[in-house]
Amino acid sequence: MKIAISGKGGVGKTTITRLIRAEEIPMTHVPTMTGDIVTVKIGKLFFNLWDFAGQESFSFLWPEFIKDSDAVLIVTDSQLKNIDESKFFIDLIQKEVPNARRVIIANKQDLPNALPPEEVSRILNNIPAYGMVAIDPNNRAKMIKIIAELMDISEQVSPLLKPLIERDKRMDAAEKSIMEGDYLAAIEHLTEAAKLSLELGDDTKISEELLEKANILKQHLGIVANADGSETIELTSKDVNIE
Repeated sequence: MKIAISGKGGVGKTTITRLIRAEEIPMTHVPTMTGDIVTVKIGKLFFNLWDFAGQESFSFLWPEFIKDSDAVLIVTDSQLKNIDESKFFIDLIQKEVPNARRVIIANKQDLPNALPPEEVSRILNNIPAYGMVAIDPNNRAKMIKIIAELMDISEQVSPLLKPLIERDKRMDAAEKSIMEGDYLAAIEHLTEAAKLSLELGDDTKISEELLEKANILKQHLGIVANADGSETIELTSKDVNIE
């Protein structure tokens, strides 16, 4: 399966490739010379990501890079000028791979002048658009889900999607539990979310941050780890109504 990542230079194509592969995210723009081809494995599914070189000097290579693609990600920086320039890639797809699936990644949504995905989609022939901040490692699961939806990959086909969905549910449940003051439940959800992050191959910092939040709640409740691995709650004079 071939998925081409197209777009002008500096819109975040290489960052998105690294995000999908759970590699270190570059915080500065490093131009891709001629283009990169990497193989990605999600569950039992393998596919090739073709990362365009977005500079105009390599435009003669674009038709070759997009040829035989099963799907194309059109990446824009969500600024009006670049969105208009991205219409070129829609025409290129129609010419070279008219049957390829396509989706727009409205990247850099954290910029002040970024247009929302709905507006980006409207400008670009109503092709589905997803908002993205590719420099945030936490968006890896979202990016993989976009690809799964694009390729009609069900969670039964790709085992990786199940822990992705479960992790998101756990994180939402943890936030809800904290708002409700149910810190014991929040600790459980955060701990399980951390385990799932490691299983998914996410950056270890994500798992560490989740465990750190759980530990802060444990300290708040006075939970102490015992030598045998169990935990107990040490009640203090200010601890009341703890069952």
